[in-house]
Amino acid sequence: MSNKLCRVLSVLLAFVMVLSLVSCGSSSVDDVDAEVDNDTVSEDAETEEEAVNVPTFVTTVKYTYDDDGSISSWTEYEYNSNWSCIKQTNHIFELELETTFDYVYDSHGNEVEYRCYYSAGVVMYENSYDSNWNKIKSTWYNTDGSLYQLYEYEYNEDNNCTKLVLSNSSGSEISRNEYEYDENGIITSLVSYDSDGLVSYRNEYNSTGLVVKATYYDSDGSVKYWYEAEYDSDGNELKETNFNTDGSTDTVYEYSYEYEYDSNDEVTTRIITETKNETLYKLEYQTRID
Repeated sequence: MSNKLCRVLSVLLAFVMVLSLVSCGSSSVDDVDAEVDNDTVSEDAETEEEAVNVPTFVTTVKYTYDDDGSISSWTEYEYNSNWSCIKQTNHIFELELETTFDYVYDSHGNEVEYRCYYSAGVVMYENSYDSNWNKIKSTWYNTDGSLYQLYEYEYNEDNNCTKLVLSNSSGSEISRNEYEYDENGIITSLVSYDSDGLVSYRNEYNSTGLVVKATYYDSDGSVKYWYEAEYDSDGNELKETNFNTDGSTDTVYEYSYEYEYDSNDEVTTRIITETKNETLYKLEYQTRID
């Protein structure tokens, strides 16, 4: 198998594994584990888990490209009337691979169940919530229905997530994230610990809660590498600079954004371009009323 195919498979597997922390359709790659889901619902709302998934009336399509500019994959998202993603289908042309993700919500719009359909079977998780409508547990299952891993959340008096613990099927801690916030509830710091209690990475944020610096550490506590990010007034990333251990610059990415509109001034296409004029991905919007 070519290196390219291996990379594609690795990306797909990683995507499947982090979905318990990521809502369908958006996330920063290096901050996936830092995403705090403050969606709310009462735990006794089991009878309210219908109707929100229909009607589907909006779809978006996201294209990714090879170095020669040809489309390498595309992803279709379907949303309900509350703009919650209810279905995501990934297509990878070279592997002739298709993976589908289904999401179920309660009447408050909170995700209560997820299923991933792919060649090896079905992977799923279930979410539960406290009386303040904070997600407190996300339970993942293997394709045979046995327990795979468990995410548990803790919150402060302002209902901001202060701790996220990932455990394996035997109950042993795999990793732990701890979060801090300012007086306005904006995240200011994330520290992630590994199974030995050592810091694996640390994020710093700006006043709007966007990551401006992420530092990664070796097992001995020394800095392995870090990156710094800059944004425009709309929160779009403009520049990302990656640094080596000695502080020398490794890689610099710069981004620009283009939009296309229809006759009603609605966005139909968003194109993100990298420094060397290479299109990273193109997101096309299509409205469909059922």
